[in-house]
Amino acid sequence: MMINKAKCLKLPSNIRIDFAIPRGTVLSGEKLISYLKTNCKKTIAVGDVVTKTLLENMLIPALAIIDGHTRRGIETNTVSSHFDEILNLHNPPGLITQEAIEVICEKLSYGKNKRTLIVVDGEEDMLALPSIACSPIGYCVVYGVPGVGAAVIKVGETERYTASSRILSLKPGECDDS
Repeated sequence: MMINKAKCLKLPSNIRIDFAIPRGTVLSGEKLISYLKTNCKKTIAVGDVVTKTLLENMLIPALAIIDGHTRRGIETNTVSSHFDEILNLHNPPGLITQEAIEVICEKLSYGKNKRTLIVVDGEEDMLALPSIACSPIGYCVVYGVPGVGAAVIKVGETERYTASSRILSLKPGECDDS
């Protein structure tokens, strides 16, 4: 009997450095909050600190993706009270699961109005890519840049295409937590 193993996309070592470079505009503090409030239809937060910062500034993301692993700590129960829906999914470090892509794209599809928190068992770092690829035009995807602030990508057709191309550059295979 064959066991159907989960499918993942992995970052090949030869392009890893390219993925480490922040994309978009890097902002912090009041400049970040002001930019998001004035330039974005809705906001998607990828990362614990980014999500916490937005909530502390009364800016509730349409979608937030956290893993509960951060240098500053985040109380998942406190964060979850701001959302209509809480989902759990598994996404190993350095990978993107097929399930993660499907869930993110479903939650960002047009006409969805529930504010959703996705709590990742594993790591959420790579999930900014499907968030950008699946976001409606005019949304902003925000993800943390440790020690610097947050990168903001205002989604347009070019940004969606670029994120989709970057996803296609990943190597398909089986999910592995090692």
